[in-house]
Amino acid sequence: MSNPVPAAENDETSPQAPLAGIYTNRVTRLIATARGRALGLLVLAIGLIALVISNQEHSDLRLDLFDFYQQISPRERQAAPAVIVAIDEKSLAELGQWPWPRSYMAGIVENITNSGALVIGIDAVFPDADRLSPSRFADGQLDMPADVKERLHALPDTDETFARALSRSRVVMALAGMSDSEEKIGRLRPPPVFMKGSNKTDKLLNFPGFVQTRTEILKGAASLGVINAATEIDGVIRRLPMIAQVDGKPVPAITMEMWRQVTGEPAASYLADDRGFHTAQIGGLDIPLQDDGTMFVPFGRSRPDIYISASDVLAGRIPPDFFTDKLALIGVSALGLGDRALTPLFEKIPGVEVHAQIIEAVFTQTYLSRPRWAFPAEFALMTVLSLILIILMPMTATRWLVAIIIVTTPVVVGVGIAHHMHLGLLIDIASPLVGVAATGLAMLASGIVIAQARRRALEADLQMQREARARIDGELAAATRIQLGLLPNHTELPDDPRYDLAAFLEPAREVGGDLYDFFMIDENRLFFAVGDVSGKGVGASLFMAISKALYKSSVLRGLTDIDEITAAANDEIARDNPEMLFVTLFAGILDLNTGVLDFCNAGHDLPQLYGPDTRPEDIASLEEGGGPPLCVMEGFPYMAASTQMKSGDTLVVTTDGIGEAMNHDGELYGSDRLLATLSKASEGQDDPDPVIKNVYDDVKRHADGAPPSDDLTLLVVRWNGTN
Repeated sequence: MSNPVPAAENDETSPQAPLAGIYTNRVTRLIATARGRALGLLVLAIGLIALVISNQEHSDLRLDLFDFYQQISPRERQAAPAVIVAIDEKSLAELGQWPWPRSYMAGIVENITNSGALVIGIDAVFPDADRLSPSRFADGQLDMPADVKERLHALPDTDETFARALSRSRVVMALAGMSDSEEKIGRLRPPPVFMKGSNKTDKLLNFPGFVQTRTEILKGAASLGVINAATEIDGVIRRLPMIAQVDGKPVPAITMEMWRQVTGEPAASYLADDRGFHTAQIGGLDIPLQDDGTMFVPFGRSRPDIYISASDVLAGRIPPDFFTDKLALIGVSALGLGDRALTPLFEKIPGVEVHAQIIEAVFTQTYLSRPRWAFPAEFALMTVLSLILIILMPMTATRWLVAIIIVTTPVVVGVGIAHHMHLGLLIDIASPLVGVAATGLAMLASGIVIAQARRRALEADLQMQREARARIDGELAAATRIQLGLLPNHTELPDDPRYDLAAFLEPAREVGGDLYDFFMIDENRLFFAVGDVSGKGVGASLFMAISKALYKSSVLRGLTDIDEITAAANDEIARDNPEMLFVTLFAGILDLNTGVLDFCNAGHDLPQLYGPDTRPEDIASLEEGGGPPLCVMEGFPYMAASTQMKSGDTLVVTTDGIGEAMNHDGELYGSDRLLATLSKASEGQDDPDPVIKNVYDDVKRHADGAPPSDDLTLLVVRWNGTN
């Protein structure tokens, strides 16, 4: 016996224990709350540092949010101040492979100008001499007659023809900066720019190298401008530089130069301060810029009506007033030429249309910008909301916190969307909300710590229950050992090459109602049985032990036929059964010389019989013979059945704990999976032990940790023949 606990030390009887417990609980709770808030403050600090870092380089989360803004509210493209002369598939089919002879380009420029265009921007560079110019073509033909070469040399050079056409028009040529190379193709002569305020060219996108049109052509152009985009890491075009640093010199964008040509301004003006650039001015218009001189492009859906094929322009097939008082852009749109830009609207549009959309945005004064106050506001938003969580979570009911979150989150999201839709401002509300969520999770973890502290405070009160439970568990463990000790061990069978046998039983609880038995009736006959008592627990285990003993007694009584044995056992077991329990049971007698199996099935799951390399659909179920479970009908005349096993055949007997094993979703293991597992076992003609292991492992994989619904029992017998 255990010694009684003295009254002065017993938590149940000591008068000081309740006061001490209350004091201890309060102190523990205060300590846990302080630690939880400290954890929340630490996570908040980390989140704010991450927010500062992400503000230097736009994070994927922020860019995705800005794309979402444009997707739900793309710019309406009503005005069309810019039109596009497209080097498209139709033009390539009619005029041939790109690049075309410069005489074609001259004709296109002249026809656009004659049709009333205000200015032309060419989104392409021509760094090499025209190989199709008559004199160069002639020089490349070794077998051409001398007189023909002489006539070709007398024809005008196409580069000069192109330059003359440019000089008779207002054309802005393209300059392509190279960020990964310092190679310089051509001599850079940038157009004039006015810098107002601080000269912060070090903030601009820097292109140490560049490619431009050859000087012989460029001399006829009115100006040139940068055509590069500020490509993000995901390949989406969101910003274009309105001014960039190329070879150490500030160069405006092609769109800025086109507007300058229209307005007649001597130069575009760029306003900067100590933080960088913030405004571009042209023709009385103020264009908001980011610190690095870029402009967020307010994209609208692509418009095919602003396109005209270059071959139509060259042939004079131009709709009336198509170019009148418009800014014309010439650029490639054919898929094979590769100049395609992925926009936030999930559209791939020709790169030249990006410039057209910027011209439209300037014309309608519809801009997107990320104001400088956005980051301080986002910083404050994360700080305030996180501090509210840190203060309230330890002292507020969860339902109120959930209500606050449900109300606050849509409001914050709505503020961000409203700023975009009505003011064209890009406010990052996603990053602060993620930081707040991280802080909330930290505080939730602190709440778990508090709950654990409370649980530990209650453990003393539960100690007696645990001890009582431990005693019960010990008794049940002893019962388990006793029950499993009643089951036979196949190693006790005589060594006989004519058969192999293995059995396994795992109770769903500490003790269960499944049973199996096997023994040699004589030197040539093997008896085996598998049963399942209705119910579970201690009562079922006791009835299982009685049923097993009485059935074995019926076998050893001298009865030879399995049906007579089953009927006699039924009467014996049913005689004293006040709880009205019953037993499903399959029993068989295998003649080891002939392989003949006599069996009787008293309401039990059907055994499965298969041979080597058996497919699931070919596994046989022993359906004949038997009757109701034992103890259901006293005096019932059970019917026997017989089957001839072939050498190498295996018989598997299970209880319903196999087929009815469930996972967390309530799905049963079922007979189909059992047959598939047995079929895999048949491929290698495994011994009974591996068969049992394969089935058991597959059942456990299916259950995936779900508690067993019933005992698991398997018995496997293989007849090896007499050779």
